[in-house]
Amino acid sequence: MRTLPPEICASYLAILAEIKQHHRLYDVHVHPYEVLFDRFTYLESESTPGILSVDGKGYSTPSIYHFRFPELGDLGNDHKSLRLQDISAMLLKKVYSYVGAKVFSDQMDVGGIDKVLLLPVASELSNAAQFENRLRWVTHHYPDRDRFAIAGSVPGSIPTEGLQNYILNLQATFNIRAIKCHPVVTGIDLSRPARKQWLEELVRSCGQCGLPLILHSGRNNPYWGGRRTNCAALENLRNINFSASKAPVVIAHAGFHRCKMSDILCEGMPLLKNLLNTHDNLFVDISGLTFEPLKVVIEQLPTSRILFGSDALYEPQWEAVILTLHALKAKGRRIEQDFIQYASVNPRSLIFEEKKHVKYSADQVPSVP
Repeated sequence: MRTLPPEICASYLAILAEIKQHHRLYDVHVHPYEVLFDRFTYLESESTPGILSVDGKGYSTPSIYHFRFPELGDLGNDHKSLRLQDISAMLLKKVYSYVGAKVFSDQMDVGGIDKVLLLPVASELSNAAQFENRLRWVTHHYPDRDRFAIAGSVPGSIPTEGLQNYILNLQATFNIRAIKCHPVVTGIDLSRPARKQWLEELVRSCGQCGLPLILHSGRNNPYWGGRRTNCAALENLRNINFSASKAPVVIAHAGFHRCKMSDILCEGMPLLKNLLNTHDNLFVDISGLTFEPLKVVIEQLPTSRILFGSDALYEPQWEAVILTLHALKAKGRRIEQDFIQYASVNPRSLIFEEKKHVKYSADQVPSVP
């Protein structure tokens, strides 16, 4: 297991502190609660506002420790999916023991992030009313709009013809700043023609509402024992007309969530480059990528098409910042300039400023070599 000692981590955070003197930094991929299963019930702290916990134990603020590089394990295809889900939920209970405005503000303070986009996700079994209750919970517990922008999500039960009205309702009721689509969690199999049509209408509806779309993409998700391996695979996006929207569409995890390096190099990256060259409004975030895939994305895609995301709290936000800075250094890139583009310029112009029906000109969006 490769590691970075605390003093090296501190040196990267010192670079970050220099950047922050002149630039506001953003994270476009943060989950305000555990979204994969959404099984946990959180209780508010009686002593400290802004903290909710699963078990009522004492909360301690995050700190920099010995950094271990995240690595992709053997995913396999365990067909005992219910047992695997139970095990995964037990592990995630530790990661998401605490949530709330103070918990995430503490993460942001350590990682140097000024504002985040919170991404609640509609579960497979949720209907419109149930998800709206969850969104109401998020807006209540994360009230500071200077630090927390909130996205909506769309249950799979919403019919294709009802998507735009549903999004308009979320926009009017909750002042959402984007839509998050997670085909794996929501149970939307994009290998099916009907669901591809559903996604195309979602893209178009987001454009009509002037909202960016954050779209999860990848494969080999072990939490469902292989049953949804290809649900959100990048190849299922090949023929989607993302240009039907003039608003940004961000492919989360660069389309490589839990993908093997051989798949990324041989199939994924050529397909991703073709998509980016075809659709000027298409971008990627780098959340949840391990070190080797992250270096490939940094090396092969223009900085103008990349947004910083951490996937917090599935991994600590400060770790995602350090991993990105370290990857930039490893590839011999301009660390400060590129990170400013990823975490300040791009998210500010695409997500956090109110711009509707933006037309991306050729000089703003270079082709991908």
